[in-house]
This record gives sequence, C-alpha cells and structure tokens, in this order.
Amino acid sequence: MVRFLVLLLVIAAAPDLPAQKKCYVCKGEGFIVCKKKQHNAKKLCGKWKFEHKCSAVLTASCCRGLQKVHCTRCNDPIAEAEILEEIDQRKLWVDRQKAWMKPTNVRVATIETKEFILHFSIPRWSGKGMRYTRSKAAHLFAYRLQTTADRFREITGVLPHRKQRMYMVASGTENSIVTVNKMGGGYTGPFRRSGLSGSVCTWPDPRNPRLLDDDKNMHSHVVHMGTHLLHRASHKFNRENPPWLSCGLSHWMDLELTEQTRDFCFNERSAKSPWNLVEWKTKIYGEVASRREIQFAEVIAKKTLDQTDHRDHAYAYSYIDFMISAYPAKFKAFYKSIKSSNSTKKAIDDVFNWSTSSFHDYWRKWVIKNYARK
Repeated sequence: MVRFLVLLLVIAAAPDLPAQKKCYVCKGEGFIVCKKKQHNAKKLCGKWKFEHKCSAVLTASCCRGLQKVHCTRCNDPIAEAEILEEIDQRKLWVDRQKAWMKPTNVRVATIETKEFILHFSIPRWSGKGMRYTRSKAAHLFAYRLQTTADRFREITGVLPHRKQRMYMVASGTENSIVTVNKMGGGYTGPFRRSGLSGSVCTWPDPRNPRLLDDDKNMHSHVVHMGTHLLHRASHKFNRENPPWLSCGLSHWMDLELTEQTRDFCFNERSAKSPWNLVEWKTKIYGEVASRREIQFAEVIAKKTLDQTDHRDHAYAYSYIDFMISAYPAKFKAFYKSIKSSNSTKKAIDDVFNWSTSSFHDYWRKWVIKNYARK
C-alpha cells in the first residue's frame, strides 16, 4: 500500500508528457504475462475449478500467482503501481497464514475458499485412481468443503457470516499439537474437534473403524464435519442446539454428496450396532411398515448427542430427508424459525402448523411411499 501511494504521488508530480505510441511489447497494457513456472496452477492446484486462494501459488516469488509482471520496456508507472499493490496484498495473505500456523510448527498447504480455510499437512494422498501431492490433495478437499457449503446454502438458505476453519493433519501427534495451540484443548482421537472458534481438526488414522486413510471414507468424514461447522455457525446456536437436527443434517449431506455416512458424533469410536453401516432407508421402511418405528417426539426429546444412538441418527436423517424432499421451501423456513426458538416443537408448529404427532404421521406416510423398494 505504501509503495502504491508513493508511486501515485510521483505520477501526480510529474510534468505532462507528449502522447507516445503504444509499447510493442505489452501492447499498451503496461504488463506482460509472467512466463516463469513457479505459479503453475495446473501443476500445483490440480483440476478442480473453484474460487480460492492457495499458499502454493501465492508464495511464487516471481508474481505471487498474479501471472503478470510489470513491462520494463514501457515502464508504465500506473500499471506498475497496480501490480505492486496486488502483489503486496497476496504476500500479506501468505504472511497471515504462516503466522497463524507458526505456533504449531506444522508444515501445511493452506487453501481459502469462499466459506472455508483449510490447513492441510498430509504429505501425500492416494485413493482409487489417484495419487496427489500435499498441494493437490489440499485443493481436492478444499473443493469438497466448498461444494458442501454450496449445497448447504441451497437446502437451508443460509451460510455463516465468517469462514470456518479445518485442519487436516498427518498424525495423532500433529492433531494434538494443533488442537492444543489453535483450538484450546488437546485431543488424541480424530473426532469431535468442533470448537467455539468454528474449527475442526482430523487426521487419517487407519486404525479407526471408519478407516480414514481411505479417500471415500475421508471424503464422507470431511463433509460430515464441515456440515457441523456450517450448521453451528450459521445460526449461532448455543452449545446444546437440537442434536437430532445437527446429526440428521450432517448425515443427509454425507449421503447426498458421498453416498455413504460413517460418522456418529456421540462417541469417539463406533460402537457395534445393527444401524451402524446399513442401508437406512430399507431398515426404516421395515420398521415403519411393521409399526415398530421410534416416535418423532422421542427423538427430539434427547437434549445432547451423547443421549442418542445409531438408530436415533438414522431416524434424524430420515426426518431431514422428508422435509427437504417433500417441503424444500418450508424446510428453509423451518431452519430459520428454529434459530430464534431453539425449539423443534415451536418451529414445526410455526412453519408446518403441525404437532409433533402430526409430523410423525405425515413422515411415516411419506416413508411408506418413498422408501419402499421398487
């Protein structure tokens, strides 16, 4: 900024000069394309197209990823000032991200999208038909997080006012360091990292029953945790917001974007349950058809996630599925209503004009019609 202002003062003080012909090098633009390879976006960022800033490109000393440099042939001071200003802003972003992670001493690639900031330290990431460097893998997961945010906005009509932060680290040791230094507490497991600061930390522990060293499972996990962050931050819920809504929405997003759901946030390790890794729609349909289902009022009465079990999560998913599929506009209104009241009963009454028993009846009719195998 200082350099930009100084150059403007110099330009203003300079005497008027006669009109000159356009520079044959830059065609009068005042800049030329930077031909150095330090900012090769295809090599560093991968194939995913989305609006973002990344440490890989913005650290390029040649042009900070601007892909243009001042033309020294015509030496246009205005063009030079504009380029220097943009470069300074990009350098400032890099410096801020480095300062943020400095207390952890963990090497990361940082990606900032419209809704998320991702710090990614895993050196390499592989999966079916893929093998990525740290930088490309970071872009892959940043793209997945932003896709999650875009879908979240489509179904709820809202997004948080501030960006959410996720750390994807390489080991349990790094996980502990990051959570202690950046999230106010030390953890050794990969789950339940949500903090008041709107951040989450996870790592690909192959010993975990969710097998987070597998790309599909980690994709599902990141969508799940990202949805929790978006949900909590969007409405600034208190710490004990309706657990059925939080987990149901996260499971719905998992299945919508990754076709599986493997995360259950009420415990650090998945307990054995017939509802753990099954096709929920089929199992719920079986219980509804035989009139053995849980009542909606029972599920929403549970005040904390630790009071819920795998079956509750499956039903919570189904309630969300029902509202989004059958009443998408009303679901947005319901989501807005529950913000102010933090009460499921009141929001259902305000938006649908139903009691909890009426909601249950409409839901079970919808399940019979839509979950039956065809």
